[in-house]
Amino acid sequence: MQPFFSYETAFSRNLGWVTEYEQQQLRGKRVAIAGVGGVGGSHAVMLARLGVGAIHIADMDHFEVGNFNRQAGAFMSTVGKSKVDVTERMLKDINPEIEVQTFSAGVNEHNVSQFLDGVDVYIDGLDAYVLDIRQLIFGCCNERQIPAITAGPMGTSVAYLTFMPGGMTFDEYFAFDQCKTTQEKQIHLFTGVAPKALHRHYIVDKSWFNFKAQKGNTTPMACQLASGVAVAEAMKILLGRGKIYPAPYYQQFDPYLNQFTRGRLWLGMRNPLLRLKLHFIYLPLINALQAKARPVQADQPDTPMMRILDLARWAPSGDNTQPWLFEVHNEHQITVKVLIEGKDDPDPFVSYADRTAFYYISGILLETLRIAATTEGMIALWEYKGEKDNYLVFSVSLKPDEATTPNPLSPYIKTRYTNRKPYHQTPLTDEQKKALDSSVSGVLDVHWHEGSSSRKQMARLSMRVFAVRMANQYCCTHIVRDMDFKHVFSRDGLPVKTLNMTLLSRKLMQFAMHSSKRLLALCRLPFATFLPAMEVEYMPNTHCAAHVMLSRAQSRSDSSSDPLARIKDGEAIGRFWLTAAKFGLNIQPNYALLAFAYYGRNDLPIQGSTARSNEKIAAFAKDFDATCHAKPDQITFVGRIGKAKTPAPLARSVRKPLQSFLVNDNAQNPIQSGAAYENIL
Repeated sequence: MQPFFSYETAFSRNLGWVTEYEQQQLRGKRVAIAGVGGVGGSHAVMLARLGVGAIHIADMDHFEVGNFNRQAGAFMSTVGKSKVDVTERMLKDINPEIEVQTFSAGVNEHNVSQFLDGVDVYIDGLDAYVLDIRQLIFGCCNERQIPAITAGPMGTSVAYLTFMPGGMTFDEYFAFDQCKTTQEKQIHLFTGVAPKALHRHYIVDKSWFNFKAQKGNTTPMACQLASGVAVAEAMKILLGRGKIYPAPYYQQFDPYLNQFTRGRLWLGMRNPLLRLKLHFIYLPLINALQAKARPVQADQPDTPMMRILDLARWAPSGDNTQPWLFEVHNEHQITVKVLIEGKDDPDPFVSYADRTAFYYISGILLETLRIAATTEGMIALWEYKGEKDNYLVFSVSLKPDEATTPNPLSPYIKTRYTNRKPYHQTPLTDEQKKALDSSVSGVLDVHWHEGSSSRKQMARLSMRVFAVRMANQYCCTHIVRDMDFKHVFSRDGLPVKTLNMTLLSRKLMQFAMHSSKRLLALCRLPFATFLPAMEVEYMPNTHCAAHVMLSRAQSRSDSSSDPLARIKDGEAIGRFWLTAAKFGLNIQPNYALLAFAYYGRNDLPIQGSTARSNEKIAAFAKDFDATCHAKPDQITFVGRIGKAKTPAPLARSVRKPLQSFLVNDNAQNPIQSGAAYENIL
């Protein structure tokens, strides 16, 4: 039986803050909202709960999973459904008597008159990057003498403006006619809504704001605050009581900072002082932020196989080389190929010990893939097929399993990254060490090098290897190839800004890396590598919680030269790394120590190095082996660990798009990025 609805009962808890007469006044009012996504949906719901009797809503979009953090109508049950249809049902579920007019094609020049017919107040709910339609609606509101409110969520705060009939208009305030580009209009909008920009003080990761791609994020708290202040302003206007501060007044409340600001922006965005700030401060700042923006990630694939591979591609690889390909046969069978480098153009850093590093890389990738598969309720099983055409080849089967739940390490696959800056020196807790030990138990043993003297010892060893690497012609070739001076978030290289270097050092490094020949010549000069070694090696290695070595467990009977044993080592290293990431710890591997200790220990000359360098490596190997708490030839991993000093990476290696790793059966050519995932399967 349908429950009985009573308007008076439903909204009786508003009384006291409004009179009975005013509640009935609200019942006869009409409010229009363009956009029912981030804030507009909350505006509509709050107006309905206030008892407003008629609402116009306009939006041409549909709900998607990416809306879940902030949009009132975004649920799993509404994904793919029209935003206006879902919002209309929500409003009528609150007040069956409410009159709702929907505009599923959005607002445009043809229907804006109908959209505003009979409206008492307009509340802006459009996306921040929608400019022309916003300007159109506010212009029509001005012509019809309709009060208009815009409340923008910014960080955890809300900034809001009210445009009243007879006062400063939207066009007068924002002065879009002074703008030459769309980007300038966007800056006028953002700056005009919140001239004080309180929210700028606590942005922890600026890379998520991409103005060119029209990408910006906000929080659910800010969206709810925006609706609270917008509807409060609307209530004052609708009831004709309460003080309004119309434009050119602006207001912003930030609960994170516990601050409220109100000001009067004389002449709006034509204010001479603000114009100077725009030209000399805001525009350069926006351009600097844009340069640091991370690449826009493609939409998540819509098949389980592709979602697993999309997550697995975030496995780490030496200097972000990403040397793998995925050959998809069907929804449950793929071939993974890992390219082996070092034959025609050898890099001693990665080609040591019969290219052991590539087996470790393969193991880390396969373990990442296995953990990724659990997010889709699948078990990943692999079989090593050997080496073919300079690739390590693996056959991987994905089997659905109802008992499989997402691995606790899976959320950290994307957030794991190599931080090359100094860490905090706070020692690891017993809980952290125990969990890290358990992650590799039975496969690898963990050896901790803690304390100031141990950190300095490892730092000095790292400096010695750095000097030898920089004097090797093949290492220089690969360094020049892999270093990325253009991008802060590099898809196929190592951003130079990840290194612990001053601006002057980076500029000198860029000059030196004009070519591998120039780099090699400069690095072979006396003391040429001392300063960069101090910055890149000594400082970070002395500023960390500890150094860690992983060695093959004494209980293992498999041979260290067995490919399967090396791959097993890599799997354990992958788990160890992800476990550290789960605790918010960073790891920087230092395989250069292992590689050059191998050459020196076995008295092997290094191709591309001078005789003097080979002598230095032999001496280094003896000193390195003396630091090991296990048999030196059983060490599989060396690195430093600790908590980063910044909560988010200011620069990092990201990954190439998934499509660049996908190949057709029996082909080495990546599938073109325009190919649909369904066509691959």
